[in-house]
Amino acid sequence: MLFTITGKHIEITEAIRKYAEEKTSKLPKYYNGVNKVEVIIDGEQSGKTSVEILARGEHSKIFVVNETS
Repeated sequence: MLFTITGKHIEITEAIRKYAEEKTSKLPKYYNGVNKVEVIIDGEQSGKTSVEILARGEHSKIFVVNETS
């Protein structure tokens, strides 16, 4: 499974990268057709952080999750 992580307005530390990779590595347990996962973390100036996960699977299926805190 290919894994990429991108940070917008935030520095991606090794700890963040490792945590995101560890959590997304469980996705094939629920859908074994996942072959690529992209994680986008946006640290906004207001102090809010949003995380978007795009999981791409077989037959061009795309699963998107977005969380803001």
